[in-house]
Amino acid sequence: MNEKKKVAINIITTHNEPLLKKCLESVSELNPEYVIGYTGDISKPEYEICKKYAPNSTYIFKWNDNFSDARNFIREKTESPWIIWIDSDELIKQDSINRICELLDSKPKGLYHKFRLIHGSTTMGQIRMFYNTKKIKWSYPVHERILFDTLPKDHYDIEIIHHVHNVLRSSDRNIRILKKSIEKDETNPEFHFYIAIEYHLCGKQMKALLHAEKFLYFYSIDGIDIRKMYMRYLIAWINVFHMGNQQKAIEILLAQLIMNCNIAEFWCLLGDSYIKLGKFDTAKQFYKNAISMGEFKYDNMC
Repeated sequence: MNEKKKVAINIITTHNEPLLKKCLESVSELNPEYVIGYTGDISKPEYEICKKYAPNSTYIFKWNDNFSDARNFIREKTESPWIIWIDSDELIKQDSINRICELLDSKPKGLYHKFRLIHGSTTMGQIRMFYNTKKIKWSYPVHERILFDTLPKDHYDIEIIHHVHNVLRSSDRNIRILKKSIEKDETNPEFHFYIAIEYHLCGKQMKALLHAEKFLYFYSIDGIDIRKMYMRYLIAWINVFHMGNQQKAIEILLAQLIMNCNIAEFWCLLGDSYIKLGKFDTAKQFYKNAISMGEFKYDNMC
């Protein structure tokens, strides 16, 4: 048996993934245990790429419209004490690889470690490294995530870059899975949250609005909450740029800002709303507020 590695790279992938080779190369200096779940056509070149990097640990997973099942499957095949999961269209740059090496050498404390994910124009913290224990499970069929029981350690100097090469393809797939989930559990706010985002990304704004409002209806957490804030922002954005209902957007944005004024995006969207109304001096003041607030991050959203 091979000597146990410090860390494993867990990937699920299919054919038609143009960045797969670069993704695997980007983490090679970690000298990891590669554990790959392949869900596609084994006659395609991507399968041979997987076999090159993980000759004894590329596993065929029969796709069942459930990302958590696939991730739990390969986690159970992993022997290394630490796991980093990445997608096949993501890259980790050299300086972040160096920091991961330093983190592993320091014998990290805690079960969960959050890295900085750059996804197009969106930046968020996301658990990307965790201790390999059976208690850790992936949940939800799409937009899957680990439900942690202790707070993760933050490492925002470690960046993962997600390259979106086919938004419509992934959104169509995710919407199909989420619609099936909603049919089984119509009151689950999790499903409405993510399907609202997917409809928004593919330009179906009225459907996005419907599910954003359903999320707020079914979501029971009180007070200032990042997911509620994001859905309120989305509803306001649709009212400004799709429905032309600036007054409704202004009411939503001001109500949120009364609770938490330190949200640059909300101030900026207020400025956009007043621009649409032709009130340029008011808009200018809101834009100044946005600049003074700096950049707000929707952390812990996913």
